[in-house]
Amino acid sequence: MLKIYKALSENQTNNTIKEIFTDNGKEFINNEFAIYIRRYGIIHRNTPIYTKEPNGLIERINLTLLNKLRSLLIYSKANQYLWGEALLAAVYLYNRTPYRSLEFKTPYEIYKGKPPTINYIKIWGSIAYYHTNKHLAKLEPRKNLAILVGYSDYIHYKLYDIKLRRTIWTRDAVILEGKFLDTHPKDLSEDIIYQDNNNRTRPIELDPSRAISRSIGLTSPNKPNRPILRS
Repeated sequence: MLKIYKALSENQTNNTIKEIFTDNGKEFINNEFAIYIRRYGIIHRNTPIYTKEPNGLIERINLTLLNKLRSLLIYSKANQYLWGEALLAAVYLYNRTPYRSLEFKTPYEIYKGKPPTINYIKIWGSIAYYHTNKHLAKLEPRKNLAILVGYSDYIHYKLYDIKLRRTIWTRDAVILEGKFLDTHPKDLSEDIIYQDNNNRTRPIELDPSRAISRSIGLTSPNKPNRPILRS
């Protein structure tokens, strides 16, 4: 990872790494690591064992990211197995948030020299539908149910497909921002509801076309809500 970060930093910003602060983890204390940093004249500073204070800056950021990660999972009612995706999103949002210590600039602006574009960012964990390119029968749905779990500077969204249980990158997605799935850990397909803006839970249609119609008000307002599905 150091090799990847060093190449990326020097190629994108012309900044060179001069010092590295680490703890005494074995991933940092070995011959391969020592030979590599000596080759490029990088100074390696170690902290004492079981002492976090010298690495206070990194430890503080780790705590901040953990708080963001926890907030994303709790607010969106996402399952905890998505913690890795939530962490990546937390880092992405952290780098695009202004801070007083940086004179109210963002880490992205300090690193890149220009302010970030953030108008495409949607609420993490929102319900999303994306177009599938598979060969389908004429009457099959053309949209798959997913959860928004990531962002890209190229205005692509990373979605977690509920049925396939895998992530995909897509540009063409319908995102129901602020509406979240409440999924049962045993069987996602048997327990799918969302919370509306009035904190009321409503069932979500597994048929994407009907779900989108309901979200934009095309269904009858007098039709009673279906009961929430439970396994």
